[in-house]
Amino acid sequence: MKIVLIADDILVAAEEAHPLNRQVDRIHRYYVEEITEGIRQAGYDVQLYTSPAELMDNVHKHRNDLVFPYWQGINSKNRHALGPAICEAAGLRYIGGDAFAKSLCNDKHMTKFLTRDLGLDAPISVSLCEEKDFVNMHRLTFPLVVKPMFEGSSLGITQRNLVRNYADASALALELIAEFGGPIIAEEFVSGREVSICLIGHGSHIREWAAGERYVLNDETFLMHNLYAFDDKYVEENTLGMRNVKHEIWPELFEACKRVFRYLDKVEYMRIDGKLAPGSFKIIELTPESHLGKNAEFCSTFLAEGKLSFPDVIANLIENCLERYASLAVRV
Repeated sequence: MKIVLIADDILVAAEEAHPLNRQVDRIHRYYVEEITEGIRQAGYDVQLYTSPAELMDNVHKHRNDLVFPYWQGINSKNRHALGPAICEAAGLRYIGGDAFAKSLCNDKHMTKFLTRDLGLDAPISVSLCEEKDFVNMHRLTFPLVVKPMFEGSSLGITQRNLVRNYADASALALELIAEFGGPIIAEEFVSGREVSICLIGHGSHIREWAAGERYVLNDETFLMHNLYAFDDKYVEENTLGMRNVKHEIWPELFEACKRVFRYLDKVEYMRIDGKLAPGSFKIIELTPESHLGKNAEFCSTFLAEGKLSFPDVIANLIENCLERYASLAVRV
């Protein structure tokens, strides 16, 4: 069995990395090489395809392999769901969330309804499709965060997206709708530490989990009162830190995270991003298409705990998926 990695494998020059360049959200060649090496260190051969279409052309070669959809794409709110949908239609085994989980979690507004229903708190938000919807922002308490609904990698988000009055919020909303096509989301800003709770498992079984806090090295309170924006992510190395905060996640919060994970079912690995304050954790996003770079939030959260290495994390993703398929076969 080999791992069939579907990844964008693009090159974006440093000077082209800005918050309106959708190409930045795709998987850079550096990270493709990094995860390919991680898969090999975990003991598997790798076949790389750079698009879902390339996988479709070669489906017949991979009946006994395991597909790893890691392709981000651009210009479609369905892009994260394409790889899983192709795999299911072709009867191929694949790692990670199915089309349902990827589509639902890509909608930043709808996920807040889901998480609240399952016991996790979330900021109050409204969706904005056109200018006549802006009046709905009066239902919220300022300051607000106004951002694209379906983009990743903090595209379209700078510190300017933290707005403190209706006039600024409306002006920014018009700009974002013009740039990204809408809809966009406006949500109440929540102060707190930038924390990711990361899970690997299937159904009610959690194989591994960790929790990490992302912070700015020279100003550790910066992200408590500001956005974790594009320019804060795409900075020089050794500017951001990650620390283990697993011991700060109380049992009821972890149980609520597991309920969300179990509800999504075929998700297998997921990042639950939120703001942590004393006795409070408010969800910002659910991310089942997590960036798997060694220094990105998902893997670095596990690395900060000190229990797993980078190849260990990748091996857990593969072995967890195989375990899930084996359990389904037993049930049949």
